[in-house]
This record gives sequence, structure tokens and C-alpha cells, in this order.
Amino acid sequence: RTGRHDAGWGLAFYEGRGLRTFLDVQPACSSPIAELLKSYPIKTLTMLSHIRLATKGAVCLENVHPFSRELWGVMWSFCHNGDMMMMMDDANTQEPGSFNCVGDTDSELFFTTLLTHLKRKYPGEPPPLDELFATVQTFAKAACERDEGAICNFLLSAGEGSLFAFSWPGARPGSKCWNGLHYTIHE
Repeated sequence: RTGRHDAGWGLAFYEGRGLRTFLDVQPACSSPIAELLKSYPIKTLTMLSHIRLATKGAVCLENVHPFSRELWGVMWSFCHNGDMMMMMDDANTQEPGSFNCVGDTDSELFFTTLLTHLKRKYPGEPPPLDELFATVQTFAKAACERDEGAICNFLLSAGEGSLFAFSWPGARPGSKCWNGLHYTIHE
């Protein structure tokens, strides 16, 4: 059985520098891909998974998370829960040289806009981790502050061993959510 989150699911995990991704538009509870993964020997330091509730964009494969793109020779992956209405206002402002969306969700648009920002700010190679952390945190916070109704919880990975977790607006009445960006590094 499934609850409200029946618009697809996805799983991405790193094997060395490679990223293995499985996506399906069917609910995870009835997905043949989920059945396959039950017997798949997954060994990884970093995995992202997402069960989708379609609030923006059609129920189709190109809108299922996690999304992935290459930046600085590293496969990045991203999944998001929430609503980023202001991101949809920016959907037609992508410029040449930017990362482009395949689907039509606010989540993918947020991800591609973040990667475009990083690529422009650091055109040659990635910055040190503490600087990357500060840049991602500043970008995410500014994007959320632009949108009064923003709800933004995301996982972002820049390769095996790294995971950024962000939550906005954090603590709501009756909630024990935290607010801000955090990351882990496994060595």
C-alpha cells in the first residue's frame, strides 16, 4: 500500500566516482525496480532516496528524484521535498551555459539553478569544502527568503562520502524540525 506519495520514487548511490540511479513513476510499494533492488548488493558511503508527492510537474519519469548532473568532473545528486514557487517564476530565465531542466518541477529547477550558481562562482575547480558549504547555505537561504511560502528540505551530494542536508523554514508550530544546512564527510 501507499499513502499520498504515489507519484514515483528514486534511489541514487555512489560506487566510487560513479553514480548508480534507479527511478520509477510507479509507487515504490508496487515497483518492479524496488523488487529488483531488494536483492541488489548495495555497498556505498552515500545514498539518496526520494518518494514523490507531485505538487509541481506531471507524474512522469523526468520529474522523479533524485536528479543528477556533472559538475567539476563529479556527479552531483539532489532530491527535495516542499514548494519553491518563486523558482517557477525563474523557469524561463535560464541563460546559455546554465544547467538545464529535463522535467518541469520546482525541485529540478532549484537544483540546476544552484549548480549554475556554483559553476559561475567557481569556474575552474571546486572550492574547499568549508567554502562550498557556505556558498550552498547562502544560496539556499536566499532562495527561501525570496519566497514567503517556501518549504524546502533537500539532500545534495557531491560524490561518495559527502551529503548536505537543508531544511527551511525549520521549526513550524508543533514540529521538531531543524533549520539550516548540515553536511557529513565519510573518509
